[in-house]
Amino acid sequence: MVFGKTNSIIKELEDRIETLDYRLQVSFNDEDDKDLLKSKLDLITWRERENTRLAHLTKKSWLKDGDQNFKFFHALLNAKNHKRVQNMSLSDGTVLTTPAEIHRYAVDYFQNFLGQSATCVLPNLNNLVSPIMTNEENMAIGRDPTIEDVKDALFTIPIESSPGPNGFGSDFFTVCWGLVKDDLLATIQDFF
Repeated sequence: MVFGKTNSIIKELEDRIETLDYRLQVSFNDEDDKDLLKSKLDLITWRERENTRLAHLTKKSWLKDGDQNFKFFHALLNAKNHKRVQNMSLSDGTVLTTPAEIHRYAVDYFQNFLGQSATCVLPNLNNLVSPIMTNEENMAIGRDPTIEDVKDALFTIPIESSPGPNGFGSDFFTVCWGLVKDDLLATIQDFF
């Protein structure tokens, strides 16, 4: 097993899989399908080998440096200290120095800020919006559909349209209208 070339082999396998996948989409054949499956299995194997190689390198580095590798821990502590609030200056000049004082002030501030009710009165903008629908149209929207509404809607659907979830197209319902109209109306009125 050659560890130095794992990345190039992985790249070659990924390119090969992409090419085979494209060829299979254009025209399917068993030979390319088997080759694609084998290439995918090879890719999994080589990725596992690369993960093993990286794990060995990490372990080797840790064994070499051991606990003497303070750089990482020092950087971690510095980042943590930068994020920590050590003191807080208020607008009146007061300085809060302990975490308890900062916490208490923050809680009080946000309780006052978020606890206030909105004092802003919103203007009435209704006169800026012109009505698009009449009152009669608004009333018609709220009523249950009639048998005429259902028939008009159904008979405007093209016969060659796609069938519904039950497998029946609009032509079935138009041809069998006399038999299905009451059930269809009851079903549609259940939605409203």
